[in-house]
Amino acid sequence: MSIFKQLFKGNSSSKEKAPQPPAVLDDTLKFEARELLAQGKKIQAVKLVREQTGWGLKQAKDFVDSLA
Repeated sequence: MSIFKQLFKGNSSSKEKAPQPPAVLDDTLKFEARELLAQGKKIQAVKLVREQTGWGLKQAKDFVDSLA
């Protein structure tokens, strides 16, 4: 086995699932994200969405952009 494979071999015994985003985003999250956008705090809005949904950076950013 190559060194690369040894270093980056995944541990198959511990398969963790990523958190699932909520089926429907609640109005509170949308409101809070819009408020942050209105204050010019886009990064904080993206961070909030990521924390509340478990989404990745791109998905959260795209969502925040859709609110603008």
